[in-house]
Amino acid sequence: MTATPSKTTTTQSDISQIVSQASFLFERLSDEHIQENFTQVNEEEANTRLAHWCKVVAQGDWEKFQKRVEWDGWNIERVRQVLGTVPVLDSQALPNWATTLTEIVQTVSEFSLNDISPSPIAPENPYPFEDLLLPLIFVARQKLLKRLGSASLSQDYLPLKVLIEPAYLSMEEALLQRLSALSAKVLEFECFHSRPLGQSLLNLVIKKTEGTSSKSLYNAFVQRLLSDGMLAFFQKYPVLGRLIATAIDFWVEATGEFLERLNVDLSLIQQAFNPSESLEGQTIRNDPGKVIEIKSTLSDLHNQGRSVIALTFESSLKVIYKPKNLGLEVTYCQLLEWCNENFSSEITQGLDRLAYPSKSSRF
Repeated sequence: MTATPSKTTTTQSDISQIVSQASFLFERLSDEHIQENFTQVNEEEANTRLAHWCKVVAQGDWEKFQKRVEWDGWNIERVRQVLGTVPVLDSQALPNWATTLTEIVQTVSEFSLNDISPSPIAPENPYPFEDLLLPLIFVARQKLLKRLGSASLSQDYLPLKVLIEPAYLSMEEALLQRLSALSAKVLEFECFHSRPLGQSLLNLVIKKTEGTSSKSLYNAFVQRLLSDGMLAFFQKYPVLGRLIATAIDFWVEATGEFLERLNVDLSLIQQAFNPSESLEGQTIRNDPGKVIEIKSTLSDLHNQGRSVIALTFESSLKVIYKPKNLGLEVTYCQLLEWCNENFSSEITQGLDRLAYPSKSSRF
């Protein structure tokens, strides 16, 4: 489906409202930019929330719960007040993810599926609600290119300077999967409840839908969300808006860092794994070529969305990228070498069993 572009005007107050509603309790208790109106405290709601919190973390033991609250330097009466009020955010101090959310709303309202070319989705392998998720990928792509200082997605700039196109698109698809995992259940819920009541009840009974009718209802649902850039959706689900914008920011930062490091380290990779050869008196340097395959998210996401990545080059060389400082591992290996020279083999073997292989390079 292709949405009809329509300009959406997103005011700073709209985004500020979403940010304030998505703010975490510790932020509301410690951030000077978030103000609370304690003249309008909803005591009943505050007590209900406080009782539920106590039940979850202290099994209903108020004495233990109070100690838990004081452990973080909070006053339980102030916590009660915060839980019963609506925060007001200083519009001049919006977090970074608010900027991304603004870009999402503005992009979605004007987006056409023709805008994202090449697409990370193959026609034969569509994703649920891809009409809503692809604009988010487009935002991520534009932010990545801007971070890399690339004018376009072309062979002359990163990322296609070091990756072939399918390899790069696989990283966008990984982000698409992440965004789908975050939002699919909510979108499914909203789509289901956008149907006429009688039809929804009938589908629950017979568990069967007419294809044409269902497609029509789906298109209407998608068009409704796209019409205002998903602003109303994010106003209804502000925390989801925060999670989506944050996931995009993390992906842009982690992917940009990976591509920059790969570009810088290519010569080191070539020296370490594809050494020069002498042929008829001439020195020939084996070029690993571009990366033709990327397998990302091989480990749990950590440190703001980073994970281990497996790369395959055109020369069939395969390396692993670990986005962490390996200085400690290098030092440990140096210790083992020193032990090999100064201690008996029994001690060295014992230390060696605790070690694991690593290299000083990130790859």
